[in-house]
Amino acid sequence: MSSPASPSSPADSGAASVGDTVNSKPSQRPENAENAEVTVVEAKAKDDEAKKKRKKRAGKKKAVTGFEEYYCDPPLTPAEYEEEKNILYPSYRPFDARIEECIQRFRARRRMTNIQDDLFSRYLYLGGVDSTQRQFQGTRNMKKEEMGGLSQGEVRDIIADDVIQRGASNNPRFYNPTCPEHWEVDFVGVVAGFLSVDLVEFLRGSGGHFNIGAEVVSNFLKYVYRHEVCPEYSEDIVSALKLCDKARAEMAAIYELYTLVPGSFNEACSLLFGQGDDERHTLNTEWSLDQKKVLDKSMARTIFGVHVALLSDRDHSHKISNAMKKNELAITETTEQTVEVVKRIFPNEQLRARYRSVINHLDTLESKLEIEVCGSLVVRPTVVIDGWDNPTADDDKDKTAEESEVFFVEESILKLLEVGMKLKAVVCTLNTNLKFIKCVHRIYHSFYTFLPQELMFYYKEPAKGNRPAPNVHDADEDSENENERILDGIPDDGVEE
Repeated sequence: MSSPASPSSPADSGAASVGDTVNSKPSQRPENAENAEVTVVEAKAKDDEAKKKRKKRAGKKKAVTGFEEYYCDPPLTPAEYEEEKNILYPSYRPFDARIEECIQRFRARRRMTNIQDDLFSRYLYLGGVDSTQRQFQGTRNMKKEEMGGLSQGEVRDIIADDVIQRGASNNPRFYNPTCPEHWEVDFVGVVAGFLSVDLVEFLRGSGGHFNIGAEVVSNFLKYVYRHEVCPEYSEDIVSALKLCDKARAEMAAIYELYTLVPGSFNEACSLLFGQGDDERHTLNTEWSLDQKKVLDKSMARTIFGVHVALLSDRDHSHKISNAMKKNELAITETTEQTVEVVKRIFPNEQLRARYRSVINHLDTLESKLEIEVCGSLVVRPTVVIDGWDNPTADDDKDKTAEESEVFFVEESILKLLEVGMKLKAVVCTLNTNLKFIKCVHRIYHSFYTFLPQELMFYYKEPAKGNRPAPNVHDADEDSENENERILDGIPDDGVEE
């Protein structure tokens, strides 16, 4: 019989050592893996923190232009104040030298875009300042190293394009202090001419750019006023600043007026009595073209009857009503007029109550027609000077003394119109002496001012020619030479080569 092996046998000891080895390996591997995982997590955390720090870093700040909404020039140091008061803008220094220095310093302290720079140059041009770019110099792109040891003032004088003509350079396009005839200092007049004529014609309907032009001029005037460049004209500068605000408000109203005029009443009159007009008209009551309301003759007849009954006096209303029933209303005169707004008569509470009763009655009939409350617009003939030759200007000036005219227009239009605004419109007169506006071609600001300097934008002085002027002795010879020159390019058969 054999007996079982004892624990102290060599086989047992070998088995035990193998088992110990197998059991000991797993106990060491998790510890190493744990350390590796901790190292990876810490590295990731450091990377995330580094990324966050990079994100938190402030980027390159945008350069200040000087035209920000709440921008204000930095306060002057005592040294700068003394320099401006005693050296740059003292009262004994001529005005043209002070304003020239101011323009150059203002342009150096503002970062203008291309459109701002162009509009500001046009404004200066209307004021007689030469702002044309200097040719063959290219100093604007010069580096600081190339300037040498020049001071800031000397550098500004080198690169400045805005100068006032002096001495013998008597260019009629610009103001010259040595020849001050036909020139006077008028900040309000130049601003009015720039905002009401030049800027409107130059931009051709770009409302955003109009505000840019008004802001550039306003910013410059504030700079002139704040630095006391010409305190003798401070009241004029303040008035010019107010005019800039008024121009922005009126320009926004004018853009909206173009979408509303002539109004539903005048549209109805054009449809009912206009000869050769379409059977259906589009009311300019909405901004979007596809939302405009189409007006037919039945709707036009209702609109016309309601407004005439409520706005005209009793006798005139009966006269128009009888002529309407007999189909005798017709246009007797159609003229293109330029009129100025003299007065706006808004509907009173009694008239509003009458309109409400009519509107409620139409609602009970389930009518889709919308009646807007109307008021009266009082105008008078005027003359708009625009630089073009007008042979009838004297006759038009005589008409301005005539009695004023009254038109019926919607209240929404009356609110946008300002006293002094001018309208170029086609006016029709019925055989009952009722007048209506058929269409409006142009709306002008209330401060419309045409400056003679407008005519000098593209003026060129006549150059001396080598060719003698034609006279009676060589007239036939010139005509023969011209005929020969024309015939040289045409063959004998009459067909061009």
